[in-house]
Amino acid sequence: MNRKILLFVALALAGCYLFYWYELRPAKIRHNCSWTKVTDPAILAITKETAEASKVEYDKCVEEYNKKKEEADRNGTVWDKLNFRGDACNAKLKHERTYTPEKVWYREANDKEYGFCLHEKGL
Repeated sequence: MNRKILLFVALALAGCYLFYWYELRPAKIRHNCSWTKVTDPAILAITKETAEASKVEYDKCVEEYNKKKEEADRNGTVWDKLNFRGDACNAKLKHERTYTPEKVWYREANDKEYGFCLHEKGL
C-alpha cells in the first residue's frame, strides 16, 4: 500500500514538474518577451539663476551675430547665413524647470526584439 502511495506522489510531482517546464514556463517567457522596458532619462532641475545666466549668454550670442551681420553689410559682402547657425544661440538659452525623475514604461516588442528575447531565454 505504501509503495502505491509513494509511486502516486512521485508521478504527481513528475507530472507537475513537466507541466511547469513545458507549458507554464514557456507561456510566461513569451508573455514577458512580448514587452520591452523603456526608460526616459531624468531631467535635471534648472534654477532661476542658471536660467538668467543662460539668458545673458544668449543675448551676447545674438549681439555678436548682429555685429557680424552689420559689418558684412557695411563692407558690401554678402552675409552668408550658413556661417552662423541660430541653433548655437538657442542651445545656450535654458528655461527654468524642476527636476523630473526618470520614467519607466513598457511598449510592445517588435519582431526582432521578441525573437532575440526568446532565444536568450532558451526557447
